[in-house]
Amino acid sequence: MSLTAYKWSVALHVIGVLLWVGGLLALAIALRAHSRDSPALLKAENGLAKMMNMGALIAIVFGTYVLVRLKPSPLKQPWMHIKLMLVFLGPLAIHGYLQSRLKKARNNEAFTIKAFVTPALAISIAAIIILVIVRPLAKMAN
Repeated sequence: MSLTAYKWSVALHVIGVLLWVGGLLALAIALRAHSRDSPALLKAENGLAKMMNMGALIAIVFGTYVLVRLKPSPLKQPWMHIKLMLVFLGPLAIHGYLQSRLKKARNNEAFTIKAFVTPALAISIAAIIILVIVRPLAKMAN
C-alpha cells in the first residue's frame, strides 16, 4: 500500500469512527429523552441513525482496507486483537442495541435505554484510542 493510500484510508477510517460514535452518543441521548407523542424527535432520531450507520460503514470499510493492505499486517499484533474485541463489545454491540430501541420507538412501543450505554461507549472508545496510539504489547520489527 502506498503511503498516500494509507494516509487517506486512515483519515477516512477516523472520519467514519467520529461520525459513528457521534451518532451513537446523540441517538442514545435522544432515545433517553424520547416521547411517544413527538414526531419531530423521532424524525431527528432517524436522522441520527442514518449518520450512525453511514459512519459505521465508512469506519468498517476503510479499517478493513487498511488491515488487509498494510504490510506487515497489524493482525499479527496483540494490541490489534484487543482493539477489534473492544470494537465488537463496545460500539458495534451498542449500535445493535440502539437500533433495536429505535425500532421500538418507530413502532410506538415502550422501551428504555440502559444507563450504562454512554459510559460503556466512552470507556471502550478511550481504550481503543489508547491501544491504537500507545500500541502496548506491540511486537518490534526485526
